[in-house]
Amino acid sequence: LKPKDRARGLSAYGLALLQLGKGEPAAAALEEAATLKPKTARTWLLLGAAYDQNDEPAKAVDAYRRGTKKNPQSTDLHHELGMTLLGAGETKDGVASLEQAVSLEENRPTVVTDLAFGYAQLGQFKKAREMAQRAVSLAPERPDGHYVLGDAHAALGAPKKARRAYQAALEQDALHTPSL
Repeated sequence: LKPKDRARGLSAYGLALLQLGKGEPAAAALEEAATLKPKTARTWLLLGAAYDQNDEPAKAVDAYRRGTKKNPQSTDLHHELGMTLLGAGETKDGVASLEQAVSLEENRPTVVTDLAFGYAQLGQFKKAREMAQRAVSLAPERPDGHYVLGDAHAALGAPKKARRAYQAALEQDALHTPSL
């Protein structure tokens, strides 16, 4: 097989293993696929997911970082790297990756909302409010943007605005757990 065909097959095999909950062999197959065809962002995303499934956040971060170096225009890779870093407590680096993701695709509501969340984690509540307002304007039907907006308003001393934002989150999804 040609390297690109082998990479495609290994990536498909890695995905199947991942879906079966077999993270370790999935990671091995996806590492090989990424080596053979490093410009395929989807392989790096799957590799990071495999390491996440294995509860190996450091390896997931490494996979996403290697992926962003090979695919610097991948919003998804920067986004996943940012969220994984936030989850690992590396908030400043996580926000930097999310900022990169937003710079690549400024109108993707999930990425904008997650950047707002990251700013809130850093205590940058004015920036969090600005991004959350943007997320709400992009996707008013998504509760997460409203919720982060509520957190930002609350932190900035605007309890009535916070309450309205939380209520808006609940109106979009009555079971939206963070808003309860």
